[in-house]
Amino acid sequence: MIYDFIYLLLLLTGVVVLVENRLSRIIFFLSIQGFLLVFPVLQTHEGDWKHAISLIVMVILFKGILTPWVLNWTANKSKMNESTAPRFGYLATLLFMVLGLVLAVKITEGVSVLSIPVHKIGLIYVILLVYVGILCFVVRRN
Repeated sequence: MIYDFIYLLLLLTGVVVLVENRLSRIIFFLSIQGFLLVFPVLQTHEGDWKHAISLIVMVILFKGILTPWVLNWTANKSKMNESTAPRFGYLATLLFMVLGLVLAVKITEGVSVLSIPVHKIGLIYVILLVYVGILCFVVRRN
């Protein structure tokens, strides 16, 4: 149950990054997302703590700390505007998000059994999170 909530928070941080227009808040939510990724590692590596701890350290270091730091450093170095806007507008971005949701559900319909202890809805969240990340690259001007 807690993992479903964490997956929902991961997806919501991705959506906030997608629709947010202030660069500092985008970087902040990406950092939160990086720290939330610790919980799926715990879920999928319950028995192998040695492997789980090494993955958790890497997730926190790279996704939670270094990625936001590099993004902030790059934005400051290139003197980017604090306010960013989607290239296609918010309505079109929302339409792309709904299209991704339909695509994620269609992809998971063909999956019968997963080899790790994750419910199908978790797989939908993961596919949507990857899709939202790709969508952020496409719809942002900067």
